[in-house]
Amino acid sequence: MNGHTLLNYARFRMDEEGDFGRVRRQQQVMQTVFGQLKNPLVLLRGPYAAGKIWGYLSTDMPNTFLVGNLFNFAKAIGGIERLTLPVDGSWTYIDTANAGSALAVDTNQNAQAAQEFLGE
Repeated sequence: MNGHTLLNYARFRMDEEGDFGRVRRQQQVMQTVFGQLKNPLVLLRGPYAAGKIWGYLSTDMPNTFLVGNLFNFAKAIGGIERLTLPVDGSWTYIDTANAGSALAVDTNQNAQAAQEFLGE
């Protein structure tokens, strides 16, 4: 996929999975991108790619912050730990009078899952 097609794939939500499918596809894309960064040949193209990305980057973060966090980015190449909330089995679909279809979420179960994920 080229970048535009990949972005459309990751953002698509008009299927039976809705937002849950969109989140799953975004995680799949990130996992694949980081997986490809493990290839040493990709590192040779790194400076070229970084220059291209920098041209499209718009942020108010100082350059010192970005450069200082390159190590954290490099660590992520080994794999991304992730948690999707609400966790499976902690929610059900409900119909509401004022908002239509919604999710009823067990906030305690999700708070516990988040605390376990963060190691707290």
